[in-house]
Amino acid sequence: MISNSRLNAARIVFAWLILGTCAFAQLPGVEVRSPSAKLIEVNPGRFVTASVVVANRGTQADEFVESFILPPGCQRVMPPDVPFRLEPGAQIVRVVAVLVPPNMPAGRFDLGYRVQGRRDPSAIGSFDLSVQVTPIDNLELVVEPRPDMVLAGDSYAVKLRVTNRGNSRVTARLTQRSSLGIQPTVDATAFALEAGATREIECRVQTDKGVAKQTTNAVTFDVTATSATGKILTASQASVAQIIPLVSGNRDPFHYFPLQLRTIVLAQLGHPGQVQSELSGSGSLDEAGKHRVDFMLRGPNAQSSSLFGERDEYGASYHGENWDVDLGDRIYALSPLTERHTLGRGAGVKWHDDNASAGLFYMTTRYRRENTEELGAFVRQDFTDTFSLQGNFLRKMGGDRLSGEMLPQNIISLETRYRVGKLLDLRLEGGLSRSDEGTMDFAYRAEARGELPGKINYAVEHAHAGPNFNGQYSDTETTYATLTKALTPKLRANASLNHYENNLAQNDVRSPVVNRENSWSAGLNYALTKPTELFLEGHHVDRTDILLPAAYDFSEDFARFGASHNFGPIQLRGHLDAGTLDNSLTGESGAFQRYSLTANWQATPRQTYSVFASYGPSAFTGSTAEALSAGVSGQWRVRDDFTANLNYARNQYDGLLGREQDQVLASLRYQFQNKSSLSVIGRLSRATTRGTSTDATNEAAIMVAYSVPLSRPVSRKRSVGALEGRLFDATKGGEAGLPRVVLQVAEQFAVTNDEGFFEFPSLKPGKCELRVVTDSLGVRMTMASLMPMKFTILPAETAHVRLEAMPACSVSVSVTRFAFASGNAPASAGELHEIGGQEAVTVEITNGRDVWRAQTDRTGNASFDRLPSGLWKLRVASSDLPAHHTMENPERTLRLKPGEIQRIAVRLLPQRRTIRLLDRGTIR
Repeated sequence: MISNSRLNAARIVFAWLILGTCAFAQLPGVEVRSPSAKLIEVNPGRFVTASVVVANRGTQADEFVESFILPPGCQRVMPPDVPFRLEPGAQIVRVVAVLVPPNMPAGRFDLGYRVQGRRDPSAIGSFDLSVQVTPIDNLELVVEPRPDMVLAGDSYAVKLRVTNRGNSRVTARLTQRSSLGIQPTVDATAFALEAGATREIECRVQTDKGVAKQTTNAVTFDVTATSATGKILTASQASVAQIIPLVSGNRDPFHYFPLQLRTIVLAQLGHPGQVQSELSGSGSLDEAGKHRVDFMLRGPNAQSSSLFGERDEYGASYHGENWDVDLGDRIYALSPLTERHTLGRGAGVKWHDDNASAGLFYMTTRYRRENTEELGAFVRQDFTDTFSLQGNFLRKMGGDRLSGEMLPQNIISLETRYRVGKLLDLRLEGGLSRSDEGTMDFAYRAEARGELPGKINYAVEHAHAGPNFNGQYSDTETTYATLTKALTPKLRANASLNHYENNLAQNDVRSPVVNRENSWSAGLNYALTKPTELFLEGHHVDRTDILLPAAYDFSEDFARFGASHNFGPIQLRGHLDAGTLDNSLTGESGAFQRYSLTANWQATPRQTYSVFASYGPSAFTGSTAEALSAGVSGQWRVRDDFTANLNYARNQYDGLLGREQDQVLASLRYQFQNKSSLSVIGRLSRATTRGTSTDATNEAAIMVAYSVPLSRPVSRKRSVGALEGRLFDATKGGEAGLPRVVLQVAEQFAVTNDEGFFEFPSLKPGKCELRVVTDSLGVRMTMASLMPMKFTILPAETAHVRLEAMPACSVSVSVTRFAFASGNAPASAGELHEIGGQEAVTVEITNGRDVWRAQTDRTGNASFDRLPSGLWKLRVASSDLPAHHTMENPERTLRLKPGEIQRIAVRLLPQRRTIRLLDRGTIR
């Protein structure tokens, strides 16, 4: 206890020693914000849409690339994956649409949208929102494909996958029945399934050892579950097995680290061609994933040579059980209030255990006109599972002339997180800044999310940063609030409120615009049927520049009417905005309509098409001029090794400059048998500015990239072991391997190659038995080695074995019945004659290890095939013989040589009967 107290005290002292003083960089070159609700409720299989305002706050024109951080399974539909250009001070409204998969688990997920400049990659802006996926109920039972034939007398496994295709937790129960009356055993009959989870179950069936011919065993499985709403869900599947030998495949026993080498050839009209090389890798060094590495080595800098050209980048990261290390060009982060994410060249290290962590980084931003240097550090302590505290320190130096009064600057902040079940997830952070000249300022941020009683979901965020605070937030005040509530199982309500202010000190030198922005929305969503959803929303936007002369001053009110419907493989969503605009500066006022349509069609498993279009006055411009944003895309998997994509997008928006842009992006990718790939990507772009005499800007570029996977095994899998061996003909020496012989270990099979070698590369560690499928040896061969052979498989090790086979021997037995030539007359030289074969006589042959039995057929014959060589004892049973008969030589010893065939004749002889005459007495 004393040791723990001292350790905690040392951590706290260390934290405040580090939290001395620190600096900040210039304002970000791009601003991203959204009037959309921070929390959106959606059904699985539907679209999530949001409007995002992107503004270029830099002093130079730049082209921006969009990226998404999506929950697993979600699909980006719009905007298309093509960059867009913004002049200095210009802005654009981007409509984001993401398709939520039908099997998305119920609950809350984070969806991130990020914009990054291509000229200045350090210009990064982002917007995050939460998606609340509503619950659905569906249960799926799948019997995995497996070898459909097994050896008689062996047990075989049937693997099941029970999947909760709904998104709420259920409790399932499994029952089974067999067509042959065999009672299968399963490793689980009752279990819980989380939303979207899959439970794999193994059922073992023991076949009858006496089965002598091929037969069918059908095992039917029934699974039932009760959902959280009380609904009973059922699913049923059957597994059919043929009771004869079978072959199965193998698995790779090695753990690989994936590497990729790319050679990129770039060409663009008006620019010289250039070649870039890129070596990258990302993966774990061990099977358990406790040690991960990712790196990127790319050069030279080719961004100015082509639309596809990338900046040079040299960086690597290591993530271990207790240490994380970053080197080179990485995105360095500290906290939401100080430094959320900035690309720079430097180094960072982080230590962490179960309840504490600490880190330090130093980096210089790249690609800016005036780069800044940043030194950051933090100490974090998780006091309980629900409460944590983190102290942050940041020093920034350098920057442009606008930052000269504030930089160098030190920033300290204290960040905490507190959770109370589903009710509250609270994150608070407060920070102080002080420049080297003595100017001080402050900032704070509060965010709360959770579920109130009555299943009311909420998300609230408020942030304030003073004019001289140069952290992630600077000279802004923002407020977001969202509420959602399911009124009935089919009807949901939502409401949101947004407030945004910048240039709080109204400094016309820092910015000629002082923005004050307020918006709210409220709506209802109604599930008319399972595939059809209707929604009605009301929106209000008020946007004013309070610094005279004002750049804008307008308000907008509109109602949104929309619907979405799933036509099986087609997902369709559309809405109409009808409202009024009041622009106090331009006098543009009156009614307007705005239309939007999004469609996604998976025509086949290999073809997907998407279409989107939005037409009407562009939001956040205060203009009634019509704007158009539309696009279409198609993805084709022509073959398993050949894919093609085509995207077209048109942006016709007012913004501050009224630009129009058409872009076509096409790509082809072919993968060779050695897993290397060749990609060809082409892009055409045409941009014009309305109201000016400048000519249109036409751009055309092509990129050819050849990628070679260099993945190499870094370790043997500890979860498996291997068995290798050879099966050969013992009579011909060790070089005479036997091909195409099937061997079995548990549920796995292997086949010998032309030299008789076989391998089981992925066996579960533990005791096992090696068997040879007898029929695969052929009728002329048999095993000389004792089978089955017992082994112990060790993790990540390979066991070796030599198996001997030899030409099979055979013994045929003929039991012939004889009778006296003339009834029971006195003996004579030819007194016996053959009557015929004796049926149903039991014949047994054994070598002391194996025992074989057979009964004679109607001709009196029985045979034993596939016998190994050696000494055998043959015995013909003397029971159940005809009356007054005896067996001649019923037992004998045989010495069989490899491949020898012996025929044994056994005679069934009559016994003489003696008649005694009685000379007295009475016959009755």
